[in-house]
Amino acid sequence: MCDDHAPGLSRRQVLHGAGALAAAAVMLGRIPRRPALRSPARPATLDGSLLAYSMAMHIHTSFSEQSGSMDSQFYQAATNGVDVLWLTDHDHRMDGVNYRQTVHFTSLTGEKGAPGQGGAWQWQESKSGPVSANSAGKIVTTPCSPNDTVAGGALSLTVQATGAGTAKLGFYANSQTAGWNYRDNLTGQSLSFDVMLKPGWVNGYLELLIDTSYHEASADRPAGLYSLSYPDRPG
Repeated sequence: MCDDHAPGLSRRQVLHGAGALAAAAVMLGRIPRRPALRSPARPATLDGSLLAYSMAMHIHTSFSEQSGSMDSQFYQAATNGVDVLWLTDHDHRMDGVNYRQTVHFTSLTGEKGAPGQGGAWQWQESKSGPVSANSAGKIVTTPCSPNDTVAGGALSLTVQATGAGTAKLGFYANSQTAGWNYRDNLTGQSLSFDVMLKPGWVNGYLELLIDTSYHEASADRPAGLYSLSYPDRPG
């Protein structure tokens, strides 16, 4: 007879019940915090010479796992009773292997990096605020920067507000198809771009916005995804 059909509780029912209890423990916050380093509450060998510790031995940060940060990983470890974390980000991401170095804006979907710099990014339009109907962004062949080594490419942006508030129009560089080949260390990075203003520009600015990683609440700062903003306000 299969134990799934035995009288009373079957193995499957017991496992289902155990899973429900575990889920309830997580949802109700009943997972105990880790005991102190040499606390008698820790499981030990029979002779008491060795104590048990909880370890997460393969943990990534934002180099390899979207927006996850070391800060948030350590917070979750402390919350859920994990004693030791082994941070194990991928070496090719730490070294920026085949990462994109230059964008020429010859296409919003098909421009690949130079040899060894990966595949094409997908530039996705993003709008917010009271954006007028004639606001738009597109690739143009002229004018383009005289400093660009590849002639005939530029991103043209036009945005107007229809009322009070800030109207924003921009493009997000989705590099998923290129293996997220810009997720790298900010330390030592240098970014440069050329901006050309058309006649009639009034009361606006260009912003380079870089998402970093998720951080827990600290002091008067809320929890969330932190970003770096570089506004360029031509005078």
